[in-house]
Amino acid sequence: MEQPERKCRTCGVSKPLSSDHFYFNNTGKRFNGQCKECIKASARAKYENDLEHREKLLARQSSPDVRAKKNERLRERRANDPEYREAQNLSKRERWANDDEYRDKVSSQNRNRYAATHTETVCAWCEATKPKEEFPKQAGVQVCHACRENPPAERKCNICKESKPSGQFEKGHGRKQCKECRKTQHQQRIDERANTEWECESCNQVKPSRDFHGGRRVCKSCVNAALRNRRMEDLAWAEQQREQKRQAYHADPEPMRLYGLARWAGTSRRCAVCEQMKTPDGFVRNRRICLA
Repeated sequence: MEQPERKCRTCGVSKPLSSDHFYFNNTGKRFNGQCKECIKASARAKYENDLEHREKLLARQSSPDVRAKKNERLRERRANDPEYREAQNLSKRERWANDDEYRDKVSSQNRNRYAATHTETVCAWCEATKPKEEFPKQAGVQVCHACRENPPAERKCNICKESKPSGQFEKGHGRKQCKECRKTQHQQRIDERANTEWECESCNQVKPSRDFHGGRRVCKSCVNAALRNRRMEDLAWAEQQREQKRQAYHADPEPMRLYGLARWAGTSRRCAVCEQMKTPDGFVRNRRICLA
């Protein structure tokens, strides 16, 4: 079945009668007589040429109710349309990477918004809500000045929820877990890691996680082999340097002798025969016997 067409009353071009080319009028339950391109062109021309219309439109768009409705529509579209969300994120990332002014503006807005909303902080030791001025400016420290000066005798662990003496907690401000809970967590992580398998990025073999160093994705065998190769290269380089020095010394030993004298010029040595302290230039070369 062929799709019906409609002739635009402005540009006179026949186009398919669909939402891709014509706006649908919900009031009259029909498509408009003008195509989308003509409606956009007329609206753009009116906005550019009619100052009163432009001011009225900007005032209406800047009203809180209109902005709230627009933001709600954008949030709903962003939540339901993955392609639109990915396109918005990509454009923001590109602008953040290339536009220094935009990056500074967004960072300043985020700092101001955080400072306006986070005016109080909960102390990790006394669990009291206090203004931010009573906490140190160091990032990550959530212990107030009063608790830092006079530590409480007991503290509450945020894992076992038990009040224990301060000596059962790790040293350092902001520690909220007791030593027993931290050991238990550490052992659990070790057990979980021991039961997993990773693929080495070097040899492409699947091996148990115990065959890897920490969080690396290269197994111990490949790391050790690379270290051995590097060590052998370093030894070969050092041997090459020593050989060059030996050849230079045999070709002309005088610079090396002067270098040795300059190195020991400020020191004195004891003769093995007369046991007197003398300067290095008063000794036989490469021996601890003076010329006297």
